[in-house]
Amino acid sequence: MHLSSCNLLGRYNSDPEFALRAKMITSLACVPEADVVTAIAELENYLPNEFEPILERFIDNYIGRLRNNGTRVPPTFPSAIWSVYFRTLNGRDRTNNFAETCHRKLFLVLGLLNTHPTL
Repeated sequence: MHLSSCNLLGRYNSDPEFALRAKMITSLACVPEADVVTAIAELENYLPNEFEPILERFIDNYIGRLRNNGTRVPPTFPSAIWSVYFRTLNGRDRTNNFAETCHRKLFLVLGLLNTHPTL
């Protein structure tokens, strides 16, 4: 979610009610995959209009834009990657923190932590 690109980060940091509503969008990762589209429709009706660009970005990247023929464009990130619903039920990892830790250790060993290597 890119609140800063919508000039909403300051409000997120200072308004607890606004922050709670913003977190409702990220909580879609905890909704069963079959119910995500319905949950987004509910959020669109509930959230203030200022969240519209963020919801649109979520739809484009994680659900897929609805075409005129009723099908969806394949999302950039399929729900199998970001949904944690079944992982939570099965007691599995819900984040990729272990991968981030591994990458950080590798970059430390290679001395690349504060650089952006190119190929």
